[in-house]
Amino acid sequence: MARIARLFKKNILRQTLFAPRIAIDLGSSVVRMYIKESDQSIDFPSLLAIHLPTQTVLAVGAEAKKMIGKSPKDIQISHPVKLSRIIDIDEVALLIQHGFDSFKTSLNPFALFQPHLFFFIQPSTTQVQYNAWITLCRKLGVIQYTFFNSALIAVLGSSKDFFSTSTTMIVDINYDQTTICVVFAGRLTLFKTFPLGNTSLRKAVQSHIRSAFNLEVGEDVIDEMKHSMIDVAHQKEHFYVIRGRDLVAGVPRTIKVSSHELGKVVAEFADSIVKIMKDTFQEVPAELMTDIVHSGIHLTGEIALLEGLKVVIEKEFGTFVHMSANPEKVYIQGVKKVLDDPEILSKVVFKPYW
Repeated sequence: MARIARLFKKNILRQTLFAPRIAIDLGSSVVRMYIKESDQSIDFPSLLAIHLPTQTVLAVGAEAKKMIGKSPKDIQISHPVKLSRIIDIDEVALLIQHGFDSFKTSLNPFALFQPHLFFFIQPSTTQVQYNAWITLCRKLGVIQYTFFNSALIAVLGSSKDFFSTSTTMIVDINYDQTTICVVFAGRLTLFKTFPLGNTSLRKAVQSHIRSAFNLEVGEDVIDEMKHSMIDVAHQKEHFYVIRGRDLVAGVPRTIKVSSHELGKVVAEFADSIVKIMKDTFQEVPAELMTDIVHSGIHLTGEIALLEGLKVVIEKEFGTFVHMSANPEKVYIQGVKKVLDDPEILSKVVFKPYW
């Protein structure tokens, strides 16, 4: 028995006999999945194309994204997750099943038990939202599942000082919201969410192009441009070639837009991020603020890839901004550490507050 206990502790028996542990980052724009035992991960858009008259799913993930703006009116592109909340349980289950299908060659066909799923949920999750996660797991037919506190996992994924007596501040900017959390000695001391993210940036740029050039452009055009908009505002000017529909003539038209002009639009978005950070700082105790200024701020999420945003925040707050190589995958990076250490795992499990 002692030998078996040691094998469990070392993860040897779990890897060879039991089903894999799968972490699922269910984002509003992208689903990311990671299998611990094979160290494999995938990501795909969290979208479904649904034929409304028959309520049948025509496409999932990348194939559904290709249909945005191109499909007829009887086909709806559905976002089953918004603001980190499950909107439609059945549709989310289809998304996860799509990920399972992609992993089919990696799953152990001789496993004695079903996969153990790990999800990331916000610490502010209500009881109604929590019940939706439970229902999702039952819908998937899994028995073993664990919910992690997403804020603590983000700290683990972006910082090495989880249990130290220093303070860590995370600014996580994603598809449809920004979350700001402050963690001290492995404990969450502040957590705030704001409805400001990639969708806000995209709409601002689309609105500017519409009003300045009478041109309607699609989401895909903006998404292709966004990663250089802020950064190029501080470098040599160049021009974007943008194609869309002329709002006056109703015909296709191509224009050239200066990077400096778009940089001004995105700078307004950056100012909004700075403002909500300042508002959050008002709630941080002075003692912790000193730690943050000394240790810096950790910037995560897909919008963190706008490198110029890092420069703006550093200049505004006079402290260093840390950013990992893959800031949009911070939850997967964090869960890799958790699944290797039972002691940490017990500290980051979501604990209902109601």
